[in-house]
Amino acid sequence: MFSGPKKTIKTPAWEPGYIRDSKSGKPREIPIIKQLYDVLMKLPRDTEKVFTVPKITLVRYFQKALEGANIQDFRFHDLRHTFASHFIMKTRDLPALQKILGHYSPVMTQRYAHLTNGHIRAEMEILSAVWTPIWTPSEKSVPCEVQKSFVK
Repeated sequence: MFSGPKKTIKTPAWEPGYIRDSKSGKPREIPIIKQLYDVLMKLPRDTEKVFTVPKITLVRYFQKALEGANIQDFRFHDLRHTFASHFIMKTRDLPALQKILGHYSPVMTQRYAHLTNGHIRAEMEILSAVWTPIWTPSEKSVPCEVQKSFVK
């Protein structure tokens, strides 16, 4: 059996539309949306990394942006919760979100996905629009002692 020379094609960790490195160090692919990909492709680069500045520099710029926007009590990690919340409210796909966030447990993913009261109210309105009750109480179907408790 012939085994010719093997060639490794090295592409940046975020091309083409995927982030291949993870915080845990375990390999996984996270698709990125086209809008982000387009922004990343416009950045000058001569390395695999998207940001070539030290982490402390990114932290300082993030803090300045928060101060400029008058946002308090917000950490960089909170962006992960914000993403998870918007993703779940738009897609309703908990298993996909779990995979994107790299969680082994759906319980952990649910800790990240916070539903707004407005979203929950809108979901109840959707249910109300299609709801067909199987049974609606009437005076004849409710026992007398229950009817009397409503009259009080």
